[in-house]
Amino acid sequence: LHALIARAGQTQDNLLVNSLIQLYGYHGCLHESQSLFQSLRNRNVFSWNMIISAYIHSGHLYESQKLFHSMGERNVFSWNLLISAFIRGGDTTTAEKLFNKMPQRSVVSCNIILAAYAWSGHFFHIHELFLAMPERSIVSWNTILDIHITIGEVATAKLVFERLPSWDVVSCTTMLAGFAQTGDLGTAWALFKRIPEPNVVSWNALLEAHAASGDLCGARRIFDVMPVRSIVSWNEIL
Repeated sequence: LHALIARAGQTQDNLLVNSLIQLYGYHGCLHESQSLFQSLRNRNVFSWNMIISAYIHSGHLYESQKLFHSMGERNVFSWNLLISAFIRGGDTTTAEKLFNKMPQRSVVSCNIILAAYAWSGHFFHIHELFLAMPERSIVSWNTILDIHITIGEVATAKLVFERLPSWDVVSCTTMLAGFAQTGDLGTAWALFKRIPEPNVVSWNALLEAHAASGDLCGARRIFDVMPVRSIVSWNEIL
């Protein structure tokens, strides 16, 4: 592909070259990404984002931060890219510092840092940020829902679930996990039937609810009719 672009005389076509930088970066070919980036005379913000992404994919997190700081222009994606990388690298402190410096935040930016707070156990910060968000997506709501289930606040999680402007299979499956904790099989079944296309995680949550309540016969019946089973399903029934 690179050779074809060169033969066609398109080595300064930003769209093509940026896409190639992204492709090389995704596959860990940092040297090739660097070479293409350096060859571009008119780099745009997308070019910078792609080379930063290439460094991140190659495991050069702090080098990617240096590139970020040398950018003449950044967009929200640039910030989200680096914040996500530090979170995946376990450095939530740096991620939070970057988030606090953002001139503009999107709902994606807030969801990224919400996940970081959840991962690090900063539950107070999660609620503080969630309430301050000018806009919330289903991911934002699901994160809050999951936090309450994780710390055993099933009643509060149910209140959050009832306030959801809309829900998806993740919302329902998370709530099913909560009912599994409390052994509320009736409510678990009622909710499961509302899921348009339950996935294997949803089935496992229902299976767990029966197993946790001591209803082993019910758990076996669910296991037998599951369209797809995972290792979790087998472990639960065993």
